[in-house]
Amino acid sequence: MPGRFNRFATAIAISVSISIAAVVRAGDEASLVPIGVGLNITAISADGTAVCGTQGNESFRWTRDGGLEILPRVSNYPGVNSRAYSISWDGRVICGTTSGTAPRVAWRWREGVGTEPLPELPGGTENAIAENISANGQAILYQSTDDVGLRTVLWTETGSTIMPYETGAGEQPVALNFEGSRILTVSASGAVRVRNGSFELLSTIIAPQFFWPNDLSASGQTVVGRLSNRATLWTEGRGFWQVPGSTPLSTALAISSDGRYVLGQNFAAGAINGPWIWDAQGGLRMLEAIMLEELGSLPVRVPAIGGLSANGRSVLLRGSDDVYYVFSKAAPCAGDVDNGQGEGGRDAGVTADDIVAFLYWLYAGDLRADLDDGSGTGRPDMAVTIDDFLYFLNGFEAGC
Repeated sequence: MPGRFNRFATAIAISVSISIAAVVRAGDEASLVPIGVGLNITAISADGTAVCGTQGNESFRWTRDGGLEILPRVSNYPGVNSRAYSISWDGRVICGTTSGTAPRVAWRWREGVGTEPLPELPGGTENAIAENISANGQAILYQSTDDVGLRTVLWTETGSTIMPYETGAGEQPVALNFEGSRILTVSASGAVRVRNGSFELLSTIIAPQFFWPNDLSASGQTVVGRLSNRATLWTEGRGFWQVPGSTPLSTALAISSDGRYVLGQNFAAGAINGPWIWDAQGGLRMLEAIMLEELGSLPVRVPAIGGLSANGRSVLLRGSDDVYYVFSKAAPCAGDVDNGQGEGGRDAGVTADDIVAFLYWLYAGDLRADLDDGSGTGRPDMAVTIDDFLYFLNGFEAGC
């Protein structure tokens, strides 16, 4: 950490000159919030306060404050069923498709605006599906058919970019990072690739055996999935590594934006079967054990999980009673960001190690310093700004 102590001294001087008001943040306590039954929920917002999915033949958005809201169908297709697949980090933009079969039109819904179809490709046959939206809600990765065949398209307000057919034939989009600069794909032959927003190849992930990817971190440097039926991560510069504590029958399903937390599931029989969360500091812990510790009881058993919020605190799950819930862990102390190792593992203590690590990340623009978007709720926004600095100083001053 070159020059870190100079930056440490500078920050201390700044903090003395800034009056830091106490911040009371909503949702700091652990919670288990029911959403409903008979739902197919597909995605969760960055802070766990909104989800999207399908109820019967209708798409919906659920928010913690407003409950279930049915989304309007595409105006030209009022009689065609609707399916929602992905939601932006702030919960205000959702993408999906009009149906599971043709005519199938990809669409975008925006809060206060409504539902709009995404553009058909030249020679298209009304066969499009949108399953991935960027975290900022400004890019949508979808597939559509033109006169050549099924194409992968990255759409933004400024236009569409189509994956070249000769290089992208057979590649299925899997995930999209915050602003659409990193795209994760997998081919029918099992080739896993990371591309940029112009579909230029950034990395080819060569596995010793079949690797199925499920998600990527906001930077695009870490991919989670399963390799030979074992929960496995691929990290740029490190390669493949198994999630410590996972069983031979397991998968890694999702990763937080900063790469700190991984959500996965063991499928082995017995006490080690079920969903888990892994982080470098605490290792692998079964989700039910975390819920018992955080809530003081286990209101429902958890046979299945559906997603992890970008801040790593909230898990979308389906209980043994078939009710969907959002479980949120208590907010970590804003001043506890490192355990002295410089890797971002929290240790439930606030020391000089935390401020040294945070200031180094702040100076470097490292996303581990992305603690808050200015709302005071601990919701990341893929930017390292004064908002993060003030959020951190509040926690550091409180010594929580």
